[in-house]
Amino acid sequence: TIDFREFMLALHVTSAGTPEEKLAWAFRMYDVDGNGEIDFNEMKRTVFAVYEMVGTPADMTKAEELFKKLDQNSDGSISQEEFITIIKQDQDLLNVLQNTA
Repeated sequence: TIDFREFMLALHVTSAGTPEEKLAWAFRMYDVDGNGEIDFNEMKRTVFAVYEMVGTPADMTKAEELFKKLDQNSDGSISQEEFITIIKQDQDLLNVLQNTA
């Protein structure tokens, strides 16, 4: 299976820009309806699409865990600020984005 760290590594390898620009791009990919927030259905849809792309059965718990981690204020949606802030606090993911992993 592909986890979120591996997804971020693929994002790093396939795109140019600062870590913030890469995270903003990743946020827009999850924000399917473009309203500036990621709800659980958008998270689930994107996570399942990644699983489908790599030929692995979808795992609802992965989508739930990721959503819970990124929804910092537990309001049921993830803002771009929450998305970027939380990921930047994860040193492993940040290292990947900064090409130090």
